[in-house]
Amino acid sequence: MAKSIRARFLLTAALVVALSLPAALYTQYRVRLLTQESFQLMQEDQDLDWTFDSLTDSLQVTESAIYQYPLMLDAKSYRNILVRLAEVKLQARQLSEHYALRRHPLLRDFAANLVFAMQRLDEETQKLLTVLSDVETRFPAAAILLNDLQPGNVAFLEAVDLAIAEAVGMEDQPDQPVILQALNELRYAWAQQISSVRVFVANRSGLFGDPEASMANNLRNREIYIDRVDELLVELESYRKLGKLDFQQRESLEKMQEIRLQYESDFQRAVDIYTSNNWRADLPILRNEIRPILDQAWGILDLMKREMDGLSEQNVIRTLDTADTLSTVIWVFTAFIATTLLLAYLMFERVIRRPILDVTRALEAHGKGENYLPALAPRTQETAVLVKAFLRMQDQVQSRQTRLESILDNAAEGIITLDENGIIETFSRAAQQLFGYCAEEAIGRPVMVIVPLSPGGVFPGFLELCKSPSMSVSGHETTVTALRRDGSDFPMSVKVSKLETEARTLYIALVDDIGERMAMMENLRRMAEHDSLTGLYNRQYFLNELERVVENARRGSPREYALLYIDLDNFKFVNDTLGHMAGDQVLVEVTEMLSQRNRKSDLLARLGGDEFALLIYDTNESEVMQAAEAHRRLLADYVFKYEGKAIQIGCSIGVSLFGRSVVNKEDLLMQADIACHIAKRSGRNCVHLYEADDQQDLAAMSEDMGWARRIKEAISRDQFSLVSQPIMDLKTGKMNRHEVLLRMRNEDGHVIQPAGFISAAERFGLMRAIDRWVIDHAIEALGHRLKKQPDLHFSINLSAESIGEVSMLEVITNALQRHSVPPTAVTFEVTETVAIANLGAALKFLEQLRALGCRTALDDFGVGYSSFAYLKDLPVDSVKIDGSFVRDIHRDALQLAMVRSMNDIAHAMGKTTIAEYVDSEACIAILKEIGVDYAQGFHVGMPMPLNEAPEKGDDRKAEVVRLLK
Repeated sequence: MAKSIRARFLLTAALVVALSLPAALYTQYRVRLLTQESFQLMQEDQDLDWTFDSLTDSLQVTESAIYQYPLMLDAKSYRNILVRLAEVKLQARQLSEHYALRRHPLLRDFAANLVFAMQRLDEETQKLLTVLSDVETRFPAAAILLNDLQPGNVAFLEAVDLAIAEAVGMEDQPDQPVILQALNELRYAWAQQISSVRVFVANRSGLFGDPEASMANNLRNREIYIDRVDELLVELESYRKLGKLDFQQRESLEKMQEIRLQYESDFQRAVDIYTSNNWRADLPILRNEIRPILDQAWGILDLMKREMDGLSEQNVIRTLDTADTLSTVIWVFTAFIATTLLLAYLMFERVIRRPILDVTRALEAHGKGENYLPALAPRTQETAVLVKAFLRMQDQVQSRQTRLESILDNAAEGIITLDENGIIETFSRAAQQLFGYCAEEAIGRPVMVIVPLSPGGVFPGFLELCKSPSMSVSGHETTVTALRRDGSDFPMSVKVSKLETEARTLYIALVDDIGERMAMMENLRRMAEHDSLTGLYNRQYFLNELERVVENARRGSPREYALLYIDLDNFKFVNDTLGHMAGDQVLVEVTEMLSQRNRKSDLLARLGGDEFALLIYDTNESEVMQAAEAHRRLLADYVFKYEGKAIQIGCSIGVSLFGRSVVNKEDLLMQADIACHIAKRSGRNCVHLYEADDQQDLAAMSEDMGWARRIKEAISRDQFSLVSQPIMDLKTGKMNRHEVLLRMRNEDGHVIQPAGFISAAERFGLMRAIDRWVIDHAIEALGHRLKKQPDLHFSINLSAESIGEVSMLEVITNALQRHSVPPTAVTFEVTETVAIANLGAALKFLEQLRALGCRTALDDFGVGYSSFAYLKDLPVDSVKIDGSFVRDIHRDALQLAMVRSMNDIAHAMGKTTIAEYVDSEACIAILKEIGVDYAQGFHVGMPMPLNEAPEKGDDRKAEVVRLLK
């Protein structure tokens, strides 16, 4: 068998000549099959048409989804947009990469432009989604409502309430009844104009008809009330000038006049935004960015469709022409190929084989590291290109080596390469700057000389560090202390990779000075452990340290400790009269005084508000009481001066001594807290040492003290119980819902109302545990009762601590699965205050609950100024109108108007409404008239034990598990 290229060529030539004549005859036969090939070409075009049509359909769906999302603003529409954008981008890319486009450059260009247009569409749509994701970015005026108008409204109402209170106390004076009437009318007029502002904002979205007409009407209504406000302010000003106003009334009048002017200015800014075309930030993006991109995309698709139709006609014509000429060409080619083969052999030997052989020898020499260039005078373009390619290859290899060296020299981390004996082979520029040696000084020398480690470390030298088994793990990093050339040490991070070849082993080490990084981490740790205002340790750090001290005491430590609980007596008065800025200044000054008084070994922390804690180490009762008395005297002598006013602060101190007998940190906090409260009850500005007898006074003290252990025991011993209260369906009159309330039983079996333990649970971080107990027991009861009542429905209220907790979702999911309860049979409620205070977490958590299949509800609706602004964004199915608005609607026209507007807006957003605190038949009649869905209160039904609740209902039963009522 021939092994040389020459012999193989001769054999191939003979075969070609022998097969040429049969090939010609066979080709003539193949011409007849050309029709089939044409059919295949048509199939290719049809596949391209199908891809094109799919992209067109997807673009139509995507366009519709983009325009619908600003109207829906729900999670389903959001996910639909993302899916549709990804789909249309993918199909545009598939069209641009379609195999049929390889023969159509113009279509390729169109497809490339279309891919770019889809990328731009995705970018602009992401901007749109970002704008729509938050109320303040979607509605520019929301910041004015929250940050300017709401504080102004609260301050105005506080001022007028203070003036009214003073007038009520002075009704026996001649002019005060008239002044009182003017103040009451002023408060009513101000409340009416606030209601008009809220409805004005709600009407901007067009929920109640033509926005412009509705808002204009709202502004006219508000003008009536604001004019009345101005008239009453002028009337009160006249009283002031006549000297008929008392001190507080004059102060309130000045404040209300100032607020009135600022409120009008801020409101006009909000009106300018709401009455402009840019009251929503998403509309310009849709109009100026997304619409042109879609028009461009549809234009490209139209051009592509026309071009594809023309190409189909050309394919048919070309196929017919090819069939006519192919037969003739093949016969000519058969004769030509025999002659060509002979000439090709002669040329191949001289101009191809010999140059290739010479270049092959040069490649072999280059691989061995020898310098050899092919000494040729190429006679053809191909051999010349081959020689030039070889020379370019040499240049590229050298260039890659140069670039690699440049990368090593410019890397931020130092790179050191050493052999298995510790001899340095490469020393990058960063390593030179790190250790102070140049490359010439380092290369070829032992690494232990150039890169010494600080004595006393885990590794005796750098080579031992590189060879350590722990460093062989990919990505493993360790920290050591290294020395520079000048002898200074620094913390150094080290990563090592091992490179093994046939002949040797190399270690490549990446080193870096991490001093700045460690300093930054230390600063972050300090921020996490300290109070931002006073600089003292915060509550979390203090509790951790207290737990450590308690654990040492349990293990038999002979040391004695004391805990001082310090509560400022008049801090609330400073906050209420001088403002929070003054209160912050008090805390800072108190911190400085306490810090100077304490020993450096003791721990002073701010627990929150005006409460401080001092942990004293190695002490006894006499020393502790002396220290506590010294702190009391220090703060008793402290007079806070602010803007010409002087206030004596003072403090009450509770002391708890502990050693080996300590039980847990909760007991210590409880004891110190009890002692502090006893000190306050003794007249304030006192020190009280906790004694065993103080426990007997616990029931007479604040109801949220000392309950931590009892709450834990109640959870572990199932000492909580559930009672239910019926809810009336106002459309049918049926009691087809129940609200279930939480109770606690003490050791004697007596029932404790939630007010007796909820504040303590919040204070000691036990609300999440109570939520878990409620969820598990409520769903367990639901599982049992669903067997008899398949349409039963429970609703569970979650506390602020549970909102956004991933573990709480797991608790809910596990309870539903364990008790075989469908998620649709459960509703979870959050209060409006909790939802708005943690808006981001609440939105995500409620969406996750709905994705799980559960329903959601918003409780205490209306207590916040921005209730309407946030309601549309919260993914809730029901709204519970706060009872403070409902209780007196049958005799208070203002509250009736507010409940009516809340109900109308909730219904416009597709949410059901429930009115709380319904205490009379007259109230029920009015609720029915304005269209509220459900009513709840003592008039509807009193609470009763859950196991005695009615077992039957007509349409659907729901039980709402709440912690407070």
